[in-house]
Amino acid sequence: MFNLKNCQTNEPLAKHTTFGIGGPADYFFVAKSKAELVAAIRFARQNQLAHIVLGGASNILVADKGWRGLVIKNQAQSTVFKTNLVEAESGVVLTQLVKAALVKGLSGLEHFAGIPGSLGGALFNNAHYQEYLIGDLVLKIEVLDQKNQRQTVLARDCQFAYEFSRFQKSGEIILQATLKLKPGDQAVMEKTMQAAIDYRLNNHPQEKSIGCIFQNPPDRPAAELITAAGLKGRRVGGAMVSPKHAGFIINADRAKAADVLKLIAIIKQKIKVKFGIELKEEIFLIGDFE
Repeated sequence: MFNLKNCQTNEPLAKHTTFGIGGPADYFFVAKSKAELVAAIRFARQNQLAHIVLGGASNILVADKGWRGLVIKNQAQSTVFKTNLVEAESGVVLTQLVKAALVKGLSGLEHFAGIPGSLGGALFNNAHYQEYLIGDLVLKIEVLDQKNQRQTVLARDCQFAYEFSRFQKSGEIILQATLKLKPGDQAVMEKTMQAAIDYRLNNHPQEKSIGCIFQNPPDRPAAELITAAGLKGRRVGGAMVSPKHAGFIINADRAKAADVLKLIAIIKQKIKVKFGIELKEEIFLIGDFE
Protein backbone atom coordinates (compact mmCIF):
# COMPACT_ATOMS: atom_id res chain seq x y z
CA MET A 1 0.00 0.00 0.00
CA PHE A 2 1.43 3.35 -1.06
CA ASN A 3 1.31 6.41 1.16
CA LEU A 4 3.18 9.68 1.34
CA LYS A 5 5.18 8.49 4.36
CA ASN A 6 7.22 6.45 1.87
CA CYS A 7 8.28 9.61 0.03
CA GLN A 8 11.15 12.01 0.33
CA THR A 9 10.08 15.62 0.72
CA ASN A 10 11.45 18.74 -0.97
CA GLU A 11 13.72 16.59 -3.14
CA PRO A 12 15.77 18.67 -5.64
CA LEU A 13 14.84 17.45 -9.12
CA ALA A 14 18.11 18.75 -10.55
CA LYS A 15 19.63 15.56 -9.09
CA HIS A 16 17.34 13.42 -11.23
CA THR A 17 17.59 14.96 -14.70
CA THR A 18 20.37 14.81 -17.28
CA PHE A 19 20.27 18.63 -17.47
CA GLY A 20 21.03 19.09 -13.77
CA ILE A 21 18.30 21.75 -13.63
CA GLY A 22 15.12 21.93 -11.59
CA GLY A 23 13.70 22.94 -8.23
CA PRO A 24 12.29 20.65 -5.53
CA ALA A 25 9.37 18.24 -5.63
CA ASP A 26 7.00 18.35 -2.67
CA TYR A 27 7.04 14.54 -2.63
CA PHE A 28 9.45 12.18 -4.38
CA PHE A 29 9.01 8.41 -4.61
CA VAL A 30 11.16 5.76 -6.29
CA ALA A 31 9.06 2.92 -7.72
CA LYS A 32 11.19 -0.24 -7.83
CA SER A 33 8.56 -2.43 -9.51
CA LYS A 34 5.56 -2.22 -11.80
CA ALA A 35 3.30 -2.86 -8.81
CA GLU A 36 4.81 0.06 -6.88
CA LEU A 37 4.50 2.29 -9.93
CA VAL A 38 0.81 1.45 -10.34
CA ALA A 39 0.12 1.90 -6.62
CA ALA A 40 1.74 5.35 -6.55
CA ILE A 41 -0.15 6.56 -9.62
CA ARG A 42 -3.48 5.23 -8.34
CA PHE A 43 -2.92 6.91 -4.97
CA ALA A 44 -2.13 10.25 -6.60
CA ARG A 45 -5.15 10.08 -8.89
CA GLN A 46 -7.55 9.00 -6.16
CA ASN A 47 -6.35 11.83 -3.91
CA GLN A 48 -6.27 14.49 -6.66
CA LEU A 49 -2.55 14.94 -6.08
CA ALA A 50 -0.64 16.45 -8.99
CA HIS A 51 1.87 13.86 -10.16
CA ILE A 52 4.39 13.08 -12.87
CA VAL A 53 6.36 9.96 -13.73
CA LEU A 54 10.06 10.36 -14.58
CA GLY A 55 12.36 7.82 -16.17
CA GLY A 56 15.83 9.00 -17.11
CA ALA A 57 14.51 12.56 -17.50
CA SER A 58 16.78 13.03 -20.52
CA ASN A 59 14.47 15.31 -22.53
CA ILE A 60 12.77 17.18 -19.71
CA LEU A 61 13.24 20.74 -18.45
CA VAL A 62 12.06 21.13 -14.87
CA ALA A 63 11.01 24.57 -13.64
CA ASP A 64 13.21 26.41 -11.16
CA LYS A 65 10.29 26.32 -8.72
CA GLY A 66 10.11 22.56 -9.05
CA TRP A 67 6.92 20.47 -8.86
CA ARG A 68 4.02 21.01 -6.48
CA GLY A 69 2.88 17.48 -5.88
CA LEU A 70 4.32 13.99 -6.31
CA VAL A 71 7.17 12.97 -8.61
CA ILE A 72 7.44 9.23 -9.20
CA LYS A 73 10.87 8.01 -10.31
CA ASN A 74 10.28 4.90 -12.40
CA GLN A 75 12.86 2.22 -11.66
CA ALA A 76 10.68 -0.79 -12.54
CA GLN A 77 13.24 -2.79 -14.51
CA SER A 78 12.15 -6.43 -14.76
CA THR A 79 13.19 -7.90 -18.13
CA VAL A 80 12.28 -11.32 -19.56
CA PHE A 81 13.43 -12.74 -22.89
CA LYS A 82 11.15 -15.25 -24.63
CA THR A 83 12.60 -16.62 -27.88
CA ASN A 84 12.71 -13.52 -30.13
CA LEU A 85 10.64 -11.34 -27.80
CA VAL A 86 11.63 -9.26 -24.80
CA GLU A 87 9.16 -8.13 -22.15
CA ALA A 88 10.65 -5.19 -20.29
CA GLU A 89 9.23 -2.89 -17.65
CA SER A 90 9.26 0.76 -18.57
CA GLY A 91 11.85 1.89 -16.04
CA VAL A 92 14.65 -0.23 -17.47
CA VAL A 93 17.58 1.88 -18.65
CA LEU A 94 17.63 1.68 -22.44
CA THR A 95 21.38 1.09 -22.67
CA GLN A 96 21.08 -1.85 -20.25
CA LEU A 97 18.34 -3.37 -22.39
CA VAL A 98 20.50 -2.96 -25.50
CA LYS A 99 23.36 -4.82 -23.79
CA ALA A 100 21.05 -7.58 -22.53
CA ALA A 101 19.73 -8.17 -26.05
CA LEU A 102 23.29 -8.37 -27.35
CA VAL A 103 24.14 -11.08 -24.80
CA LYS A 104 21.08 -13.03 -25.99
CA GLY A 105 22.18 -12.61 -29.62
CA LEU A 106 19.02 -10.69 -30.51
CA SER A 107 19.18 -7.83 -32.99
CA GLY A 108 17.13 -4.66 -33.32
CA LEU A 109 18.02 -2.56 -30.30
CA GLU A 110 21.72 -2.08 -31.03
CA HIS A 111 21.05 1.09 -33.04
CA PHE A 112 19.88 2.76 -29.82
CA ALA A 113 23.12 2.21 -27.90
CA GLY A 114 24.15 5.33 -26.05
CA ILE A 115 20.71 6.95 -25.95
CA PRO A 116 20.17 8.12 -22.36
CA GLY A 117 16.97 7.49 -20.48
CA SER A 118 14.51 4.70 -19.88
CA LEU A 119 12.57 2.40 -22.19
CA GLY A 120 9.33 4.12 -21.20
CA GLY A 121 10.68 7.52 -22.15
CA ALA A 122 12.04 6.18 -25.43
CA LEU A 123 8.62 4.75 -26.33
CA PHE A 124 6.77 7.87 -25.17
CA ASN A 125 8.85 9.97 -27.57
CA ASN A 126 9.46 7.23 -30.20
CA ALA A 127 13.23 7.59 -29.88
CA HIS A 128 15.18 7.38 -33.11
CA TYR A 129 18.69 7.03 -34.43
CA GLN A 130 19.12 7.88 -38.10
CA GLU A 131 16.25 6.04 -39.84
CA TYR A 132 15.67 3.60 -36.97
CA LEU A 133 12.62 4.18 -34.74
CA ILE A 134 12.13 2.26 -31.52
CA GLY A 135 8.40 2.14 -32.22
CA ASP A 136 9.12 -0.18 -35.14
CA LEU A 137 10.18 -2.88 -32.65
CA VAL A 138 7.00 -2.77 -30.56
CA LEU A 139 4.57 -5.68 -30.49
CA LYS A 140 2.41 -4.37 -27.65
CA ILE A 141 2.55 -2.03 -24.67
CA GLU A 142 0.90 -2.43 -21.28
CA VAL A 143 -0.42 0.83 -19.86
CA LEU A 144 -2.34 2.17 -16.90
CA ASP A 145 -5.23 4.09 -18.42
CA GLN A 146 -6.95 7.17 -17.02
CA LYS A 147 -9.49 4.96 -15.22
CA ASN A 148 -6.64 3.24 -13.34
CA GLN A 149 -7.12 0.02 -15.31
CA ARG A 150 -4.32 -1.92 -16.96
CA GLN A 151 -4.78 -2.17 -20.72
CA THR A 152 -2.82 -3.59 -23.63
CA VAL A 153 -2.16 -1.33 -26.62
CA LEU A 154 -1.09 -3.07 -29.81
CA ALA A 155 1.67 -1.51 -31.90
CA ARG A 156 -0.75 -0.45 -34.65
CA ASP A 157 -2.70 1.62 -32.12
CA CYS A 158 0.30 3.44 -30.60
CA GLN A 159 0.26 6.11 -33.35
CA PHE A 160 4.04 6.11 -33.59
CA ALA A 161 5.45 8.91 -35.74
CA TYR A 162 8.55 11.12 -35.73
CA GLU A 163 9.11 12.14 -32.09
CA PHE A 164 5.53 11.13 -31.27
CA SER A 165 3.31 8.45 -29.78
CA ARG A 166 -0.29 8.49 -28.61
CA PHE A 167 0.95 8.41 -25.01
CA GLN A 168 1.95 12.07 -25.23
CA LYS A 169 -1.75 12.98 -25.36
CA SER A 170 -3.67 10.00 -23.95
CA GLY A 171 -2.75 10.31 -20.28
CA GLU A 172 -1.87 6.61 -20.24
CA ILE A 173 1.21 5.54 -18.28
CA ILE A 174 3.52 3.05 -19.98
CA LEU A 175 4.14 0.11 -17.63
CA GLN A 176 5.77 -2.50 -19.84
CA ALA A 177 6.55 -3.19 -23.48
CA THR A 178 6.95 -6.33 -25.54
CA LEU A 179 9.49 -5.83 -28.30
CA LYS A 180 10.06 -8.12 -31.25
CA LEU A 181 13.71 -8.77 -32.08
CA LYS A 182 15.46 -11.23 -34.38
CA PRO A 183 18.55 -13.43 -34.15
CA GLY A 184 21.69 -11.58 -35.17
CA ASP A 185 25.42 -11.95 -35.50
CA GLN A 186 26.94 -10.71 -32.25
CA ALA A 187 30.07 -9.38 -33.92
CA VAL A 188 27.99 -7.33 -36.37
CA MET A 189 25.72 -6.14 -33.56
CA GLU A 190 28.70 -5.07 -31.44
CA LYS A 191 30.10 -3.14 -34.38
CA THR A 192 26.75 -1.39 -34.91
CA MET A 193 26.51 -0.55 -31.21
CA GLN A 194 30.02 0.86 -31.11
CA ALA A 195 29.40 2.93 -34.24
CA ALA A 196 26.28 4.45 -32.64
CA ILE A 197 28.15 5.19 -29.41
CA ASP A 198 31.14 6.66 -31.26
CA TYR A 199 28.85 8.87 -33.34
CA ARG A 200 27.34 10.38 -30.22
CA LEU A 201 30.70 10.83 -28.52
CA ASN A 202 32.17 12.51 -31.59
CA ASN A 203 29.19 14.66 -32.54
CA HIS A 204 27.24 15.38 -29.38
CA PRO A 205 28.35 17.48 -26.41
CA GLN A 206 29.22 15.56 -23.26
CA GLU A 207 28.19 18.36 -20.92
CA LYS A 208 24.85 18.19 -19.12
CA SER A 209 21.99 18.53 -21.60
CA ILE A 210 18.61 17.12 -22.58
CA GLY A 211 19.53 16.20 -26.12
CA CYS A 212 18.43 18.12 -29.18
CA ILE A 213 16.08 20.93 -28.27
CA PHE A 214 14.22 21.26 -31.56
CA GLN A 215 12.64 18.95 -34.09
CA ASN A 216 14.23 19.05 -37.51
CA PRO A 217 12.23 21.00 -40.12
CA PRO A 218 11.51 19.06 -43.34
CA ASP A 219 14.22 20.59 -45.50
CA ARG A 220 17.11 21.48 -43.20
CA PRO A 221 18.31 20.24 -39.79
CA ALA A 222 17.66 22.59 -36.89
CA ALA A 223 21.33 22.51 -35.87
CA GLU A 224 22.37 23.64 -39.34
CA LEU A 225 19.94 26.58 -39.19
CA ILE A 226 21.15 27.59 -35.73
CA THR A 227 24.78 27.42 -36.86
CA ALA A 228 24.03 29.47 -39.98
CA ALA A 229 22.38 32.09 -37.78
CA GLY A 230 25.64 32.48 -35.86
CA LEU A 231 24.21 31.20 -32.59
CA LYS A 232 26.78 28.54 -31.69
CA GLY A 233 28.16 29.47 -28.29
CA ARG A 234 25.34 31.96 -27.62
CA ARG A 235 24.77 32.14 -23.90
CA VAL A 236 22.13 33.26 -21.44
CA GLY A 237 23.20 32.90 -17.82
CA GLY A 238 24.55 29.40 -17.39
CA ALA A 239 22.82 28.02 -20.50
CA MET A 240 24.74 27.86 -23.78
CA VAL A 241 24.17 26.72 -27.35
CA SER A 242 26.72 23.94 -27.64
CA PRO A 243 29.79 24.92 -29.69
CA LYS A 244 30.02 21.25 -30.70
CA HIS A 245 26.44 20.69 -31.90
CA ALA A 246 24.12 23.67 -32.22
CA GLY A 247 21.03 21.51 -31.73
CA PHE A 248 21.94 21.14 -28.06
CA ILE A 249 21.73 23.60 -25.21
CA ILE A 250 24.17 22.69 -22.45
CA ASN A 251 24.29 23.49 -18.77
CA ALA A 252 27.61 25.32 -18.91
CA ASP A 253 27.58 26.77 -15.40
CA ARG A 254 24.74 26.25 -12.92
CA ALA A 255 22.10 27.13 -15.48
CA LYS A 256 18.54 27.86 -14.46
CA ALA A 257 15.45 26.75 -16.33
CA ALA A 258 14.72 30.44 -16.93
CA ASP A 259 18.08 30.78 -18.71
CA VAL A 260 17.23 27.88 -20.99
CA LEU A 261 13.80 29.27 -21.87
CA LYS A 262 15.25 32.69 -22.68
CA LEU A 263 17.87 31.10 -24.92
CA ILE A 264 15.23 28.98 -26.69
CA ALA A 265 13.19 32.13 -27.33
CA ILE A 266 16.23 33.91 -28.80
CA ILE A 267 16.99 30.97 -31.10
CA LYS A 268 13.41 30.69 -32.33
CA GLN A 269 13.18 34.42 -33.00
CA LYS A 270 16.49 34.54 -34.89
CA ILE A 271 15.60 31.53 -37.06
CA LYS A 272 12.16 32.94 -37.80
CA VAL A 273 13.60 36.29 -38.91
CA LYS A 274 16.52 34.89 -40.90
CA PHE A 275 14.90 31.86 -42.52
CA GLY A 276 11.15 32.26 -42.04
CA ILE A 277 11.05 28.91 -40.22
CA GLU A 278 9.24 28.22 -36.95
CA LEU A 279 11.30 25.82 -34.88
CA LYS A 280 9.34 23.44 -32.68
CA GLU A 281 10.71 22.10 -29.41
CA GLU A 282 10.97 18.35 -28.85
CA ILE A 283 11.55 18.64 -25.12
CA PHE A 284 8.93 18.63 -22.37
CA LEU A 285 8.46 21.26 -19.66
CA ILE A 286 7.52 20.17 -16.15
CA GLY A 287 6.53 22.37 -13.24
CA ASP A 288 5.49 25.95 -12.65
CA PHE A 289 6.83 28.17 -15.44
CA GLU A 290 5.77 31.80 -15.18
